[in-house]
Amino acid sequence: VIGVYMPTPESLRNFMATNGKKVKELLLARFYEVYRRMAFLAGKRKDIPKELWERYGFTFDIPNGFAYTAIDSHFVAFAKHYPDRFIFIFWDDTTRTLDPDSIVALRDSLTEKYYEGDYVLKGYWRAKQDTFLGYQAVKITGAWQNDRRIMGGPFRLYAFNRKGRFYMVDLGVYYPEEIYKFGYIMRLEVIARTLRFRD
Repeated sequence: VIGVYMPTPESLRNFMATNGKKVKELLLARFYEVYRRMAFLAGKRKDIPKELWERYGFTFDIPNGFAYTAIDSHFVAFAKHYPDRFIFIFWDDTTRTLDPDSIVALRDSLTEKYYEGDYVLKGYWRAKQDTFLGYQAVKITGAWQNDRRIMGGPFRLYAFNRKGRFYMVDLGVYYPEEIYKFGYIMRLEVIARTLRFRD
């Protein structure tokens, strides 16, 4: 909670016009800190981040309890159960246009291959221009579904170009017993925002 006290409504409006961005940044920083503590409450794995760094030149902080679910030349995925949460990163050795429809189609092709047929529900996603770790990105949020496994849930992804490469970082949750899954997506986002590169 942040309290802003001003003598008049006009002075409050002036203060927020000048300092609103900073107030928002302070709130978001606190917000992410709360979810960071929740995400890493059980501690961090040491082996997976080291392997990623040595093999691919990037790494994440990975909480205890997460394990690999897929490893390929340009794709790595991790998951944790109870509830099911998963993160993948895909990268390409060339840049791509950050067109939302193309990004969703790419996600569908990857999840068809690595997630046994997941796809983005048409009409249940939205995209916006954003930044991710300081890079211009497209952020897509929506719902995924898997007809073969009769599953679905929320997802969020960031797609961006960096130093001649394209990256997609995707976060998803499957937790049918819980209506409000936002907290689980936020814990995954905190993990995703620990992404760092060797070069």
